[in-house]
Amino acid sequence: MIDFKSFSNKTGVLAHMVSHMINPVVSGFLAAGIFAFQLTTDPFSTFKWLGLTFAITSIPTIGYVLYLVETGHLRDFHMPDRADRIKPLFIISCWIVISTAMLIWIQAPPIIILVLVVATVQVILLSIITMVWKISFHSAIIMTAAVVSILLKSNSAWFISGLVPLVGWSRVLLRRHTISQVIGGYLAGMCVASLALYGIGLYLTQ
Repeated sequence: MIDFKSFSNKTGVLAHMVSHMINPVVSGFLAAGIFAFQLTTDPFSTFKWLGLTFAITSIPTIGYVLYLVETGHLRDFHMPDRADRIKPLFIISCWIVISTAMLIWIQAPPIIILVLVVATVQVILLSIITMVWKISFHSAIIMTAAVVSILLKSNSAWFISGLVPLVGWSRVLLRRHTISQVIGGYLAGMCVASLALYGIGLYLTQ
């Protein structure tokens, strides 16, 4: 829940809105959508499969985190305390792996599976880092979306790239992350996106 009264100026309100609206789930599906639509010949089918993927992977995890917030196990949805993140991130990582297996079982298109594998690797990587250092998921995943949009020459590249510093600014202003944690997220996001595109390129040329 956003507590606007806790901010003394419009800048703080804007930062909180950016942090909530451009969260890792939104950024993740933005990246997934660019991946899939730029590399598919059937956009309508891809759109349907992305919707199903969102329903299977994200709705249960969002519900789980909201439950933890409502029951007092988490301070808020974005898990500001590093120690509080570890167990939920483990559960979420396991669910994404299970979701990937489910989508393989129902014969989702290969591009959807590839995108989901990339997402799974990124979440697990960031979760492992979180065990020792509070890296920014927000900055990592929006950077992944930006790099993907640039390398795949998406028409949305300029817009998504503009969100990268905005998201980082909001996380620092809200004191949810330090500048180094945001930059660490950027670097992780760049690496994941670059390696993912390289790997998918190799797969598609086989």
